[in-house]
Amino acid sequence: MKLHRNGLTRSFGKLRDLFTTETDNRKSDSAILTTVSVALVGLLADKFVFADILMYFNKTKFMIIQDETEVYISDTRTIVWRLEKNRRIILETIVRKMKESNSTSKELQYLVFNRAKVLPPQCEKFASDLFKNTDVIFSKDGDPTYDENGAIIECTKTQFFIQYFDPFANEELIRIMKVSSSIIATHEEMVKLFVDQVDRIIELSNDETVPKYFLSTIAKRAQLALLSYLETHRLTNPEKNKITCAYSSEFFTTQFLLDLQSLMLEESPKTTPRTTRTPKRQNPTKGKRLTESKGLSDSLISHSQIANEEIDECDGEVVDKVDYSNLVSLNAKTFSEQLVQFDYDNFMKLEKRDLVDLDKSKSVSIYLQKLKGLELMMVETIKDEKSFGFFLKVADDCLRLGDYNIAHLIFSAIIKQSITFQKEFAKLSKAKTFLYNKLYEIFSIEKNMARYRASIKRINTLSPRIPIFSVFLKDMISIQQFDTFTGEKLNYSKMKTMTDVLEVIEMGKMNNYSFSQIEGFQNFLKTSSSM
Repeated sequence: MKLHRNGLTRSFGKLRDLFTTETDNRKSDSAILTTVSVALVGLLADKFVFADILMYFNKTKFMIIQDETEVYISDTRTIVWRLEKNRRIILETIVRKMKESNSTSKELQYLVFNRAKVLPPQCEKFASDLFKNTDVIFSKDGDPTYDENGAIIECTKTQFFIQYFDPFANEELIRIMKVSSSIIATHEEMVKLFVDQVDRIIELSNDETVPKYFLSTIAKRAQLALLSYLETHRLTNPEKNKITCAYSSEFFTTQFLLDLQSLMLEESPKTTPRTTRTPKRQNPTKGKRLTESKGLSDSLISHSQIANEEIDECDGEVVDKVDYSNLVSLNAKTFSEQLVQFDYDNFMKLEKRDLVDLDKSKSVSIYLQKLKGLELMMVETIKDEKSFGFFLKVADDCLRLGDYNIAHLIFSAIIKQSITFQKEFAKLSKAKTFLYNKLYEIFSIEKNMARYRASIKRINTLSPRIPIFSVFLKDMISIQQFDTFTGEKLNYSKMKTMTDVLEVIEMGKMNNYSFSQIEGFQNFLKTSSSM
């Protein structure tokens, strides 16, 4: 009894805090919850009177859980912790106060759900469970383990997949499995899970208490999960047959079946890039005025300082027999485009399993060696004012084309050489210094390269981009320091963070560059990257 009283005191205190801290909140739902909390503090201060609470809820049309169909598929604790934090506090306070006053669980269901509907028997079971297992249900510790706001921190693999197919669960789980499924489940396991979910829907359809419209709700979640998974995973023919046979019932929409058929006909995952026209740009000409890129800080160099300066362009003729021993005589724009195309072609060779199993991936090692070779070529070339200026222009062009990887690689080479050849670097014009400062701002290591991360997120989803691979490696190595499982508990936070990192790479593979490859350039880059 003492334990229950302590729980009641804590929940009542949270209820007081709720209307104290959110009085100034103007958002509609928060405002309603604040109003309800104020009223409940008064109504529950002395003793619990069911009729008074019910009358107030009817008057304000307030209900704690707005969709009672959740009780058909989700367990009580999951439903409670999926509630918005303030609703959960209100529910806990009412439950504990009702238990203290010896009220019934049947009364509780009418305070929780829509009183205008005929509630299914599962609603009373839900209320009864709240009464019997109050401390367990409202505890953050359990399966899953939640944080204060109801976000999952850890859960068992079984619970994760229950949530994955739960139509009321966050779609974030579907996003996670689209990208990071391989670290917790084999491909065969996933196919079995999708087939089993259809069996689950058929089982529910035989329960007369479950409304037909709810079956379509569950089916839609399964559809969404399956299509998302198939966009990034290849099925064998036997697996295709299993999925096709299972997902052919009347529970699934015609559009879904058409989309499924389309994915089944593909030979490779949908991450195969779509060709995207790169932005048309004018050929560089002498006398072109430098304008500051949108979104960059005005504090770098004022326009007045560089308004009358010209960016020297290298207009060397581009042919296969160009003397590549004198790089700075080449056309900077064309050199940038060929660098980007070369980088992209090698970047696309990295498959999903390479990105997750970095230590075991031969493809990752080869890609890193190529990048190292390119950087060495740049370091050996950048030795005077002209070469500094040329590569600053190339880096800026790569940045405009969305290849942050090569732009950062060039910038790293420039940083190294600016120390060795300080006098030559100091000769840079204000226009070229502006380009350097622009790159320096984007690639600043402050706050874990926050400016770069924000910049790449702003790129239109239809535009091609290549993220900085060294940053990706650093992020992945940092994430992999944490265990995927602690005992039987899956580290959900690790899965979520890894998905965020992998998605940056996946986005880079969604669109292709459309530059025509120039054999001379590509052969030179291939040779240079093998150094």
